[in-house]
Formats: sequence, structure tokens, C-alpha cells
Amino acid sequence: MNTINSTSRTAIITTTKAGKKLSKRAAKASNLPEGSRVGCDTVKITLSYVGDYNSLIMSDIQKILAVKQETLHAMISEKVDFAFTENDLEDALRGVERGRKGILTSLQQTIQDSNPDNTHLEAYEPHPSGWGKIHTETGDYHLAGLLSSYEVIERDPNRPAPVNSGVVVLLKNAISKILDLDTAKWRQFKVSQESVTILP
Repeated sequence: MNTINSTSRTAIITTTKAGKKLSKRAAKASNLPEGSRVGCDTVKITLSYVGDYNSLIMSDIQKILAVKQETLHAMISEKVDFAFTENDLEDALRGVERGRKGILTSLQQTIQDSNPDNTHLEAYEPHPSGWGKIHTETGDYHLAGLLSSYEVIERDPNRPAPVNSGVVVLLKNAISKILDLDTAKWRQFKVSQESVTILP
């Protein structure tokens, strides 16, 4: 049973992830038919509700701005095993080019409703219960929050071919972990509305 606990403001759900549809090139590299989806694992997760997403964005912006870039450079250098330049770090924070867009850039654009990567958010409206939201076109019910626990119940046998992430992506992942950015832990899952019980 999928439950939302109103007192602890947590949701415990079991669902099958939508996964990712592979491009023709990626499908060929993964030795899978064109149009295959991968990563459709069945998972049991716990989501925590800690206020609205914008409050998390503002908190993360302050976390980033509170650390001098040279200090962050030193912190990252102690934790990672790949080489990077000061320009790479600048892009990981403030980059605007496609493929090298910075964390700070994305957060600031999102809080200003000017992030072109977030146009899909306009397709949702709040659920009448106050928990979750509804996709206006499909009617699908979605729950979102901070990911507290994640357990794979059944792994999708279709797996994508390994991808070597670029240095800016690796740096953004390192920054999110080192500064403990909450927006990096924010997840959204589609759940059957009928399967959810709201507890007092």
C-alpha cells in the first residue's frame, strides 16, 4: 500500500519508474531495439515534504554563494579523482552554454521562472487533497519531495550502455554532494491515485 503520513509529512510508495526512451544511436550502442526504454525499475521509496520547492532553491543558492570559489575548488580537489580547470568550475557554477550550464544559473533561472529546461512544469496543477499534483493533459498523479530512501525491488533487465559524463557534469555532481544541495535530492514519481492512502 502506498501511504502519505500527514503528521510526519512523508510518503512511502512502490512504483515502476517510467525510465528513459533511448535514441536510435543509444539503442544501437546498448544492443537494444530502436525505441526501447531503459531503467524502468520497480522501486520502493520514501519522500519527505519540507515546504515548497522554491524555498529549497533559495536555500541552495545561499549555500553556493556562501562559499568562495577558491575554497570550493580546494574542497572538490580533495574529493574527486579527475582533473578540472578553473574555467570548468566556473561553468559548473555559472555556465550558460548548452551542455555546460551551471548549477547556480539553473537555480536562479528557475526561481525567476525563466529556465527553458523547466517548461514541463507548466503542465501540472495541485491535487485537491493538497498532496501531489496532476498532469493536466494525461491526468496522471505525481508525488514529489526529498528522496530519503530508495530500494530497487525489481531491476529492469534493459540497461543503457555506459556513458562517460563530461567534466562539468561531474563537477556539478561533486558540488551538490559537498554542499549538500537539497534540490539535487528532489525527485518526482508517477503513482496510481487509487493506490495512495492519506494517513492523519
